[in-house]
Amino acid sequence: MLARRERERKEIHSMLPAGKRATLEDFWLIDIQSLCQIPHKYDSKYLPCEVGVVRYSLNQGVKSKFHRFIRPGQQNLAKSEVVLTCLILGPIPIGYRFLAQSTSDATNQVPVEGVPEAEGDYRKLLGDLEQYLTCDRAGATLPPVFTKVAS
Repeated sequence: MLARRERERKEIHSMLPAGKRATLEDFWLIDIQSLCQIPHKYDSKYLPCEVGVVRYSLNQGVKSKFHRFIRPGQQNLAKSEVVLTCLILGPIPIGYRFLAQSTSDATNQVPVEGVPEAEGDYRKLLGDLEQYLTCDRAGATLPPVFTKVAS
């Protein structure tokens, strides 16, 4: 993991122009909020409720925003379509509603029942996110997207 992180750090560093021109570069920052983490036999699953991405430059600050509420539900995505691996979804299982409500109360206050404008079509959500990330990029390649380390 550390070797991969170091390789990625060097790759990003090599992409940036030298000196003050780096302040003109755009950076994409993403955050995904989930209601809770559910232990599973083989790995953990998350119930996401919100995703936000900003396009940011050191010189201009926030240049654009992408935000969606997410309706947890069962979606059958092919492995090749799962860009955001944290979107492993399902309704709130029995015994986890208190944890989900407590997390919501302590963070973003998104109702555990969801909000009416929440997106439940994850293919559409991923498509919208990809379109946002590639809208002004030549060749429609995805840019590096940065996030905070999970706490």
